Amino acid sequence: MMRPCVLEGLMLRFFFVYRRSPVRLLDVFFWPTMELLVWGFVTRYLQGLVGSSGEKVFLALLGALILWDLLYRVQQGVAVSFLEDVWAKNLVNIFAAPVSLGEYVASTFLFGSLRAICSSAFLVAVASFAFELDLLSMGLPLLFLVLNLFVFGLSLGMVSIALVLRFGHSAELLAWAIPALLQPLAAVFYPLEVMPHPLALAARLLPLSYVFEGMRSIFSGGTFEPLSLLVSSGLNALFLVLSSLSLSWSFETARVKGSIPKLNAD
Repeated sequence: MMRPCVLEGLMLRFFFVYRRSPVRLLDVFFWPTMELLVWGFVTRYLQGLVGSSGEKVFLALLGALILWDLLYRVQQGVAVSFLEDVWAKNLVNIFAAPVSLGEYVASTFLFGSLRAICSSAFLVAVASFAFELDLLSMGLPLLFLVLNLFVFGLSLGMVSIALVLRFGHSAELLAWAIPALLQPLAAVFYPLEVMPHPLALAARLLPLSYVFEGMRSIFSGGTFEPLSLLVSSGLNALFLVLSSLSLSWSFETARVKGSIPKLNAD
């Protein structure tokens, strides 16, 4: 059972860190904005080459970039918050307190989600001003797409933590690598039809492919199929359960073997 007072205390730690180190806001606003501008200017240049027929395609590319950044920020909020506690040798202190694993993960997810919302809202405003991209025109389907991204970002974050607990510092790189490894199968910037058939079949096992395919369908003037939403949500629920079990097993194994103090000591 989640205790609100514990979640509040855990999240306050992150706010205090950002208050004392404002340069961290570069990761929330500056780098995503630079990436959006570069991609935006490239797509505007390409649009000029192919004419107005490519406008919807290029706007969909910018929308995909914003949604992908949202997923990445949520995953990083969970995984990197854990790594920062490892680097600060604070992990033992946290779990020596009456804090459960679920409360700890929930606090990192909530704070990571807040960062992702702030970053994405800023990107949406910049894209609207600079490139006339009205992502909010997608309406209610956008909410369902975003919720699926949040849930999958949480799953990836928990898998990242589980790998570090299982394999130690050598697995820290995976906190950044896991989203990149999945991106080719997620169909973020291109439809499933352009992928080789075996890879397209594998991509359909990821809820992300349904999210970005749905976004492109809406931008092209179509509608988002409710069946795709149900499949994506079902896959998300499966991934969430599996990642939760993986994290619980890795944490319990690390606790029994005494690996958590070793992470702090290294």
